[in-house]
Formats: sequence, structure tokens, C-alpha cells
Amino acid sequence: METLSILLGFSSIMLGVLSVLLAIILSVRTDRLIKSEDERAKSLIIEGRERTQQLIEESKKHTQQMIEESKKHTQQLIEESNLRTQQLIEESRRHTQQLIEESRKEARELIKLLSTMIEDGRRETRELFERMDKRIQEKRYVVKEE
Repeated sequence: METLSILLGFSSIMLGVLSVLLAIILSVRTDRLIKSEDERAKSLIIEGRERTQQLIEESKKHTQQMIEESKKHTQQLIEESNLRTQQLIEESRRHTQQLIEESRKEARELIKLLSTMIEDGRRETRELFERMDKRIQEKRYVVKEE
């Protein structure tokens, strides 16, 4: 039995040593796997940062391009608006000039009509005075005869 107990003791020492060896082997493998996962995670993080930076740069370029296009479009709209405003001003000037000319023509015609009316009034007044004068003179002659 002593042999058995030595054998069992020896086998338990062997099992213990094997357990320790197995634990060491598993620990080393786990460390390797963790290192490789850490490296993979780090590379993913670095790639993510690089991709994010690249997207930021592309976004900046795209935004700048959009701003430039917007500025050009705005400038074009301003120029078109200025041109249209100038056209409207010119049309307004022509129309105003036409209205002034028409008003002047109407004023001349009105002055001419008023002058004619005044002249007619003067003529009629003279004729009236002449008739009155003639009647007065006729009555004087009539009064003298009596």
C-alpha cells in the first residue's frame, strides 16, 4: 500500500505540475490572444480616426465648395437683380418722360383753349359795350329830339 500511496502521491504531484503547466500554457495563449485583439482594436481605432479625419476633410472641402457655389449663385442673383432694377428705372424714366410730355401737350392745349376763351370773352365784351354804347347814343338822339 505504501507503493500505492507513493504512486498516488507522485501522480497527484504530476497532476499538480500538469495543472500548473496547463495553466501557464493557457495563460500564455490568452495573453497572445489578448495582445492580438488589443492590436486589432488599436488598429481599428486608428483606422476609425483616420477615416473620421478623412471624412472631416472631405466634408470641409465639400462645405467650402458649396459655400463658393453659393457665393457665385448669390453674386449672379445680385447682378441679375441689379440689371432688372436698372431696366425698371429706365422704363420708369421713359414712362415719366412720356407723362411729362403728354402733360405739357395737354397744358399747351388748355392754355390755347383758355386764350381762345379769353379772347372770345373780350370780343363779346367789346361787342356788348359797342351795342350798349350804340343804344345809349340812340337814346340821346331820341331825348334831344323831344
